[in-house]
Amino acid sequence: MFDIVIVGGMIVDGAGNPWYKGDIGIKDGRIEGLGNLSGLGRTRTIDAQGLVVSPGFIDAHSHSDFSLVINPPAESQVAQGITTEVIGNCGYSPFPLNEQSRGLSLDPKGVDNYWSTLDDYVNILQRQGTGTNVVPLIGCSTLRAAVVGREDRAPTQAESEEMKGILKEAVETGCPGLSTGLEYAPGKFAEPSELITLCRAIAPLGGIYVSHIRGMYSDTLLDALEEALRVGREADLPVQLSHLFIPRSNQFGAQEVLERIESARSEGIDVTMDLMAYPTSGAWWGFRAILPEWAYDWKTNDIEALQAMIEDPSTRTRLARDIGERCTMKKTGFFERNRIFGSWGHIIVHAVSDQSEMCEHVGLSMEGIAQLKNRDPVDVFLDLVLREGRQLVLIHLRHSPEAHDTLLRSGLAMFGLDSIATAPQLASAPFNTMQAHPRHYGTFAYVLGELVRERKLMSLPEAIRRCTSLPAQRYGLADRGCVKEGLAADLLIFDESTIGQRADFLNPRLYPRGIEYVLVNGQVALEKGHLTKNLGGRVLLKRL
Repeated sequence: MFDIVIVGGMIVDGAGNPWYKGDIGIKDGRIEGLGNLSGLGRTRTIDAQGLVVSPGFIDAHSHSDFSLVINPPAESQVAQGITTEVIGNCGYSPFPLNEQSRGLSLDPKGVDNYWSTLDDYVNILQRQGTGTNVVPLIGCSTLRAAVVGREDRAPTQAESEEMKGILKEAVETGCPGLSTGLEYAPGKFAEPSELITLCRAIAPLGGIYVSHIRGMYSDTLLDALEEALRVGREADLPVQLSHLFIPRSNQFGAQEVLERIESARSEGIDVTMDLMAYPTSGAWWGFRAILPEWAYDWKTNDIEALQAMIEDPSTRTRLARDIGERCTMKKTGFFERNRIFGSWGHIIVHAVSDQSEMCEHVGLSMEGIAQLKNRDPVDVFLDLVLREGRQLVLIHLRHSPEAHDTLLRSGLAMFGLDSIATAPQLASAPFNTMQAHPRHYGTFAYVLGELVRERKLMSLPEAIRRCTSLPAQRYGLADRGCVKEGLAADLLIFDESTIGQRADFLNPRLYPRGIEYVLVNGQVALEKGHLTKNLGGRVLLKRL
């Protein structure tokens, strides 16, 4: 007697195999039958005729560490088919917490992080429930702050031993491994030797090293890549490269990066990567990249105040001068390279008002529009702000689209949102401080709709593999990531012909289309496109 039988769907199993037609029987949260189940009893039938049935998606790079405590249903994740998310990335994790490690940059403001250890955190999530399954990494910044503090110095021998002890205990408890964010304090203070020492402590336990590498946003990316590979080589453990991309400023291409990765794999280093599916930064980054801080606060997005400045001749002159200096200034640090534009060719007009005379220029760069009008780009920009106001949406195209496509085609790449589990109605909540981006609500629908169906960058079975079994394999989730008897019933039912994102840079908080059902451990979390808010998720601790 099954709890649920999904009938007649085209099953894409997550292993990369072609689809086949069959039924799926679910009992006690697991897949207990595959094939023709027409003669067997069930409590409920879900008709999947004409639809694809696949494993639930795994978000390989999430920052939902604290948002899951505050907003357990995780609507923005579930609505796009995510059933599992890997948290604790970029060196920040919700443990170990003490007075020194609380309040780091990814901790939400106004929220009482009252727990301390991994066990504490796991108990909270298991007691209240979550909409998604949770895989917790331990962050180097949080670990280092808890033991060493936030100073730029090497740990003492005693501090190093304490860090190793906390790290080993976490991995023995079931944490997959250590993450780093080597462009953020205090994790960026860790030298390679320190990272190797920590990773050697968890290599015998099957631990993994997950790294936002040092210098990824600059022309030192290849050196940063080599540092990560060195940690894998000398500590003898797998390496996961976090949200890898190739900035436009680099003089080398994605192929050279992939060749370095393939060379490392031939050497015996188990290295893979996750990507953000989109080659663009968010809408506020357009203004944020251009304008000096004295003129614009991206969090308040006070366009009216900005327009008043532009209308004043003296302030406009000052703005134009500071913007020009901002564009041409030498950019050496992470925040300068990441947040400040270096070319008007990287600022794209994404949207204007419906009746605007600039409609024909949507999709062009500010540099391109200025050339068409034979004007200075800064004057075109300031006039656009005046005319279009809040209808103007600009994108800072930091990535090289061609290089990004090359990375997207790699079979070693899985996908991550680099965001938090949230919901549209929580946009102004204290924990919801990350910049709104369409990827937060539509990444996996974008992969299947835009990258698979429209652009044909990869096949549907290959895309599903990279959204499911590849991250499951990477993070030791032996009972997830495939449609197979005995595995957990994390399942997705969608329309291959219509699945796609609805969110865009003008309206980033929209759930995707084409997803009919999402099941998390056999519980229906989304039914006929509507969220049920069932809390079927679990904390998935790696079995040693």
